[in-house]
Amino acid sequence: MPDIRLKYKDEDVHQYLLYIGKKAFAMASGIKTLQLDYQYSVIDMHKIDYQFFMQKNTADALVLAVLGDFKEVEAKSVIHEILARLITITKGDNKALREYISMLEILASNRDINLDIQQEFEMLEVEIEKLPSFLIGEKLGEKRGEQNKALLILKFRSSLFIITN
Repeated sequence: MPDIRLKYKDEDVHQYLLYIGKKAFAMASGIKTLQLDYQYSVIDMHKIDYQFFMQKNTADALVLAVLGDFKEVEAKSVIHEILARLITITKGDNKALREYISMLEILASNRDINLDIQQEFEMLEVEIEKLPSFLIGEKLGEKRGEQNKALLILKFRSSLFIITN
């Protein structure tokens, strides 16, 4: 990849750190030593009003709203609004909707937002069984069930061996 400064010689180059962590941001915004002076700007998503993203008409922006500052609005209300708008914006494209809802789940968990996502899906009539996170959980459950079944069979056979010998 070419150096940005070489490609855009007449442009100022800026670097940003986009912080989405759970805890309050507490990191330096640069490094300064005798041989190095490096600075970058920090954008702390906790401090950006979630409405900034809600005003955009893209699914990507809507999902990012969950990282913003909800002000006095209850998290459940914000999530409900995001989901409703995602349904409208994806216009029946269930695959895209599932992908955005999966992103929303991940980002909401990163912010320690405990949601009853299933209840929200039911209210908005989203098919939870088709969400990637649901399918992953289902596969893990099947795998664990098979492992438990194998262990039970093994225990049963070993107990038969002990009884017959």
